[in-house]
Amino acid sequence: MQDERERAAIWSIPIGWRLLYLLLFSTQFIAVSAVVAWYEIAVNTADTWPQTIIAIGNGISPWVIVIVADSAIITEATMLVSQYLIEKYHNKRRREGREEGIKIGEERGIKVGEERGIKVGREERQQQWEEWNRRRMEAEAANRPFTEPPPGQN
Repeated sequence: MQDERERAAIWSIPIGWRLLYLLLFSTQFIAVSAVVAWYEIAVNTADTWPQTIIAIGNGISPWVIVIVADSAIITEATMLVSQYLIEKYHNKRRREGREEGIKIGEERGIKVGEERGIKVGREERQQQWEEWNRRRMEAEAANRPFTEPPPGQN
């Protein structure tokens, strides 16, 4: 399966954009045909019907190349503008996503930091109590008075 942006020649239109091209081409072709037919019928009324039909065909034929090129240029410009706008939208969404990810990461980092801080604080407090209790038991074993206040009271 070919990529819809792939082209064989400069005048080829990607598959996804052919409907736009055909609408542009058809609209312009019908408009030019109507103007040429009106001119040949209304202005050159002396011709016979076969001559009028040939004159309409001769009047339209130089415009076909202009219509083909014009439709291709308008389609190409529309493709470029739409691709630019889509890319701009995607870049904005990526930037917003990145900022949101950073914010979530920071929040998680703060939470993890708080949890680690609480854990370290508990461990330090436990160590202070254990050291205090060791000194108290040593003083008790040596029959010395122990007047040191418990941790957190000094």
